Amino acid sequence: MGWMRTRLLSALLATAASVPPAHAQVASLSSTGDAIGTTATLAYSGGLASRPLALLPSTVLQANPLLVALSGDPGDVLAVGPDLLLLGIFFLGATDPSGGASFAIPIPNDAALLDAALHFQAFGIDLAAPTPAGWFAAFSNTRVVTINAADRWQATPSPLLVTRALHQASLLQDGRVLVTGGGPVLLADPWGAVATCEIYDPNTETHAFTPVPMTTSRAFHTATVLQDGRVLVVGGVDHGFLSPTPTEPNNYVTNALASAEIWNPATGLFSATGSMSVSRAGHTATLLPDGRVLVTGGTKGNASNQIDNIVDILNNALASAEIWNPATGLFVPLPNMSQSKVGHAAVLLDDGDVLVVSGVAVTIIIGIPVPSFSTVCQRFHPATNTFSATGSLPTNQGRALFPAVKLLDGKVLVAGGTGGSPLNIQPIGDARLFDPATNLWSPLPPLQQVRGTHAATRLADGRVLVSGGAIGAITAPQPIASCEFFDPATGLWSAAGALVEPHATHVALRLPDGTVYLSGGGGAPSGVAIAAANSYSP
Repeated sequence: MGWMRTRLLSALLATAASVPPAHAQVASLSSTGDAIGTTATLAYSGGLASRPLALLPSTVLQANPLLVALSGDPGDVLAVGPDLLLLGIFFLGATDPSGGASFAIPIPNDAALLDAALHFQAFGIDLAAPTPAGWFAAFSNTRVVTINAADRWQATPSPLLVTRALHQASLLQDGRVLVTGGGPVLLADPWGAVATCEIYDPNTETHAFTPVPMTTSRAFHTATVLQDGRVLVVGGVDHGFLSPTPTEPNNYVTNALASAEIWNPATGLFSATGSMSVSRAGHTATLLPDGRVLVTGGTKGNASNQIDNIVDILNNALASAEIWNPATGLFVPLPNMSQSKVGHAAVLLDDGDVLVVSGVAVTIIIGIPVPSFSTVCQRFHPATNTFSATGSLPTNQGRALFPAVKLLDGKVLVAGGTGGSPLNIQPIGDARLFDPATNLWSPLPPLQQVRGTHAATRLADGRVLVSGGAIGAITAPQPIASCEFFDPATGLWSAAGALVEPHATHVALRLPDGTVYLSGGGGAPSGVAIAAANSYSP
């Protein structure tokens, strides 16, 4: 291989003249693994079949004058620095008949490497070509590997571009993440929603604004990735307005929204779609196997669809549900659930049904709305568009603002949340497991730390990572940084690495490379929204 390294290095250092564009870039580069003492695997695909391949690492990401448009493809531009290349550090391999290849790169078990970033780019080589312009083709995107340690959170190289809580983050089909809306404060006072949205790109670990914002500001909304890759954004509350009440000079009132819109990844633009039959915030939206989206419950706010404080949220929960149809772009009302719900959870089961769990329900007694934490659960059947009763949670174990996660065996884990009395809402630690085969809940050991407004993410190995959340009263939340694992194999909880800083009402999701992306939420000490984003290596 020495002759190839020498010849390749000489070619890389040659001055190249640009030639007219000939074809589009098709190759891509992804990676898995970033922890010290383990191996990072760089996977290349879409390149030349059965050809030599070069993978270049660098400590910097910058336009490189070497090989600029050498092949004639405007995408064939070397975008990693030459610092390691000039030291003779690069990797050679060969593509398979499909044009793919992988490189296994050991990461030394050296804590001094933590948080160091290596940028990679790969391209195909055809040394039989008659001119240097034919030697290099099918350049990949750049891919960063930021060195971490197992069970460790680290800050992403760039935070969110604006502070966000009660926002949404959606994993797109190409592996990027769309972050939508959010506001500056927590549930007890959800005002100040923004219309701006961002894209997190795991290849560069950076955030960038979408070309245009949403058609309206939103927080406490839902965002659902459709089967065609578009994202349906539904309901929520808007930015709000300053209350004219003289006794509340700095109080904002928000409007609950009935509108919905769609983001198209092909254009990066938002467009309006049909509106719901009623305004909703704190609802759920679940993609069904047939491509429709089920929307359940939420709060409509007061008679004017406005939310002044948490009372307006709790006292106006909805029992109604509706379905958005991608064929028509319209919402169609469904028969009501048996009980109103806001701050509940909904999970698609393996058989295509949707499990709707707990939340805050409202009962009207002598004309007075009385909220309570519901133990009632239901199943929605897409084939008949109906709800049916299923096993309830135990008495006094109703909750709101909690995650529900489907495990690898199809069962559903519910852990923590906010519960107790609506007059004294506090975080809880109770954990339960739902079995779709029996429609029953079974008890689990409680969380090691009571928490509400947290996130839960199923890892590739089947464990569930519970992150952050808040303790204390919902009107005075105290975000926390602690995390813990649930292991379905043992049914037990164990401590996990703590967040870089406390987060509550944040969003956490597993990326294709197995890492967990976490963004925004309320931070310490008061729960006001932050812009921090973290990445976790299992």
